[in-house]
Amino acid sequence: MKKLLFIFSALIASQFANAQESFYKHALVFSVGVGGEGYAITETYSVKGYPSLNYTTTGSAGSASYPFSLEYGLNKWIGIGLLAKPDKYFTSKDTNTGYTPSASGFEFGAIVNIHFLRTQHIDFLAGLDLGGSHFTYTADAYNDQVYGDGAWGDIHATLRFYFGRFGLYGSLSFPTMNYNLTSNNSNWNVGQDILATWKARGAAFNVGIQYRFLSAPTQ
Repeated sequence: MKKLLFIFSALIASQFANAQESFYKHALVFSVGVGGEGYAITETYSVKGYPSLNYTTTGSAGSASYPFSLEYGLNKWIGIGLLAKPDKYFTSKDTNTGYTPSASGFEFGAIVNIHFLRTQHIDFLAGLDLGGSHFTYTADAYNDQVYGDGAWGDIHATLRFYFGRFGLYGSLSFPTMNYNLTSNNSNWNVGQDILATWKARGAAFNVGIQYRFLSAPTQ
């Protein structure tokens, strides 16, 4: 009986030892998701030649986001890749004009992840994204816009669960963005006589699916 228990335990241990980890050298993981983001906003306006008119205002903003990424395993601990993320900001109707403005963003950048926990089905990782962002705000029906380009980045923690090569994930991140704004309406003088910056810091959560290409190298 003891011999049978020993053999059975050895077989189980062998299965765990030989089970493929969820992330490994040369793994190629594509993911796509959907989520929500909330930001604290700081806007600063500087009027050339009129310092007494300079002012700073604060507020908040929320958006729906749709990230997709591709990550490659340098080894079983470290992955690098690329990420892109369209955003659609929530806006409300202007009571004066009756028009509902629209606001959208697009982030893109490089990924660096550290994979702390890797089992056959679970991959827990944390890392950062660094890149750029574009923001567009359409104020009225005449297509008057304020827009800007700037730096974007985040730190994040992600839990992936696999069913074979296919899986699900959830991710919590803390993004920050910094824009210099301009306008297509010369009467507003944003970016010319009026220098404007738009800084956002917040938190985001998204869920999605992923698929892992390529197999682990043979030993």
